Parts: sequence; structure tokens; C-alpha cells
Amino acid sequence: SIIALKAECYYEQELYQTSITTFSRAIEVMSNGTYPDGRKTSDYAKYYSGRGKNYSKLRKHSDAQSDFDEAIKQDPNNAEYYLLKGNDYFIQGMYNSAEKNYNKSLSLKNSAVAYYKRGNANYKLGKLADAINDYTNAIKLKKDYTQAYRNRGIARYETCKTGACSDLKKAGNLRDTKAYNEYQRIKNKGECE
Repeated sequence: SIIALKAECYYEQELYQTSITTFSRAIEVMSNGTYPDGRKTSDYAKYYSGRGKNYSKLRKHSDAQSDFDEAIKQDPNNAEYYLLKGNDYFIQGMYNSAEKNYNKSLSLKNSAVAYYKRGNANYKLGKLADAINDYTNAIKLKKDYTQAYRNRGIARYETCKTGACSDLKKAGNLRDTKAYNEYQRIKNKGECE
């Protein structure tokens, strides 16, 4: 709908409260997942997830989770909704809940982003081997995934150091200055293999 397109534009412009109001209007117009003429629509779930993303940006996590739950209720096989729900949990520091939602997202669809995000949750949980595996899977799906190379390099450095420098250098070559600086720091310490 045109209302939802406006809401997405507001989100992209970081006008989150305006986007929430606009998504709420779209939800109201499409009450119970039907157009005013009675036809069913799958957009209803998208409106809830869109509004949830805005709530998450504003750190209104209870509202965000409620909207993600409604989106999942409307479309339980949409991997994106579990990913968004996991992202909101991650922002709150609820890494176990984030990981659980990333697992569900990955059970529905192989996604480099979901592997990367789950890797970040596993890293925060101290499960470095799982994090490295997730970053590796993300890289397999997206060969130039800069952040996955950087984070895998950091996780490798914290474990056995093997492969850390090559990952950080690769991320640096993909224009990640943070990774390049970390690579230089480790290299200058003489810790690159």
C-alpha cells in the first residue's frame, strides 16, 4: 500500500516515530489481514515487522517484540521476522534469546546475515568455536562479507590465533579500516603466522 511505502521511507530517513504512526495507520486500514474490500493480504505481517523495526530503533523493546510476535503469528515461515526479533534481543544484551531466534531464522532460510548475526550472539556468549563456524558459513554464502571476516579474525585471535591475521587482512583489503588497524596491531606485535 502507499501508506506502507511512506512508512518505509520515513524509516530510511530515520524518522522512526513518524514511521511508527504511518505503519499503525496501514495496520488499521488492513485490520485482520484483509483489504477494506475483504481480500486477504500477506502485507499485514510486513507492516507489523516494519513497525517493530522502528520500535527497536527507539529502544521500545517491549513494543518491538510484540510487533515481531504478531508478524510471526501472521507469517510463521518468514525467516526475516525471526531475524528481526533476534536483532532486537541482541540490542538488549539478551544473547541466548537472540541466538534462539537466529536458529529459527536459519531453519527457514540459509542466510549470510543470519549466520553472521548468530556468530555475534555466540561470540558474546563466549562460544568462540561456534562463532567462528557461523562467520565461516556467512563467508561461504557471501564471499566479500567484510564484517564476517573481521569478526572471525577477532574470534580466531582470541582462541588459537591461526588464521586471524589473514581474516583481518582480507577485511582490511575490503576497506574495513577497523580490521586493517587490528591486523597492523597484531602484525606489529609479531603475532601473525
